[in-house]
Amino acid sequence: NDTMLDAIRIVHKENIDFIEPDYMVEATQDTSTSSWALDRLDQMDLPLDGTFAPPNGMTGEGVHIYVVDTGVDAAHDDFLGRVGVSADCYNSDNPCPDSAYGDCHGHGTFTAGVAMGTKWGVAKQAV
Repeated sequence: NDTMLDAIRIVHKENIDFIEPDYMVEATQDTSTSSWALDRLDQMDLPLDGTFAPPNGMTGEGVHIYVVDTGVDAAHDDFLGRVGVSADCYNSDNPCPDSAYGDCHGHGTFTAGVAMGTKWGVAKQAV
């Protein structure tokens, strides 16, 4: 509500750029990806060179990434035990039964993989 948002703005005004109200979102079934996305992140000009080299050796070490999505499959090989608390936010009426950490949809795991996965992630050492 507006009163709560105003209170947050007053207390944390120097740390908050903007507050966006909650709204419904829907995941799509498009899961296509390829390494060109990483290649495009580290260079401005075409043609792409086929590699991803983070500037100044930045690997994400010491960075905490918070993924607000359908959950994250913490058992995925790309995360190597680097996932903290996770919850399946895709279907709260029927949470993932197979795992303490869950992602019954898969989109959150994909998103976390882009951010911090050891194979295709931008910040491969982030937690």
